[in-house]
Amino acid sequence: MFRRKSSFGFLEKTIANLGEILNHADQATLTSGEKGMLQQLDPRVKVGGALVLIVGAVSTSDLWVTGAVFLFSILMIALSRLSFRLYLERTWLGVLFFTGLIALPAIFTTPGVTIFHLPLLHWPISSQGVQSAWRLLARAETAATVAMLLILTTPWTHLLKSLRFFRLPVIIVTILSMTHRYLFLLLHLTQNFLDARSSRKVGRWSPSQQRELTASILAVLLSRSLQLSEEVYLAMQSRGFTGEIHILDEFCFRKRDWLSMMILTTIAVLLIMLR
Repeated sequence: MFRRKSSFGFLEKTIANLGEILNHADQATLTSGEKGMLQQLDPRVKVGGALVLIVGAVSTSDLWVTGAVFLFSILMIALSRLSFRLYLERTWLGVLFFTGLIALPAIFTTPGVTIFHLPLLHWPISSQGVQSAWRLLARAETAATVAMLLILTTPWTHLLKSLRFFRLPVIIVTILSMTHRYLFLLLHLTQNFLDARSSRKVGRWSPSQQRELTASILAVLLSRSLQLSEEVYLAMQSRGFTGEIHILDEFCFRKRDWLSMMILTTIAVLLIMLR
């Protein structure tokens, strides 16, 4: 873990934040290798199931259906041996905050039966507005929970290959793959730059020096990323890369995968009937 005292300044705080991001990525890789229920299913089943649950949760007009999908996701989190604290810190609180900011105006602007007036401002709060805001929050939380469940239980390469199975265009899969690789590569490079500069630092730097450091690191990263992208492109071409995702692990449907497909098909039919 990367831990620094908050009084150290910009450099150490940036190193600590980068370290936390990389640790989160490593933790996601570890959770996909656990011996939980979803980790042992075929990735194609999980991608199809996540799509069914997300579409069903956001397209229904009944809150209890969305709530049922959310509770089903909670059960899958427990059976997959994932941490609820991890979900609380990375998903639920963040979605609640940002979606809440979007949903908050609907409470006051949606016409309907007034149930309360905001003190001091005397803004009317309608029951229809509360229902609209609550529906938006429930859909966002459920969709994020299901998506996070898929990410934490499926290795990234398996997820990309499963997307190709569902005929996602190869250019999109390639962009996702390269973005994922370059993102963490640049994070590692930035961390190395900051560590090297921090090891040579004597005393505290002024705000102007910190801004100069930030600008110089950004310039070096831009130059390195352009150079690296050209080298990677030539290396991929020399190895015959055509855009398809090839991995050593071959997907194979087993009895539990067929059983899961039957359950997901039943859920899909029920969600369509209850819309």
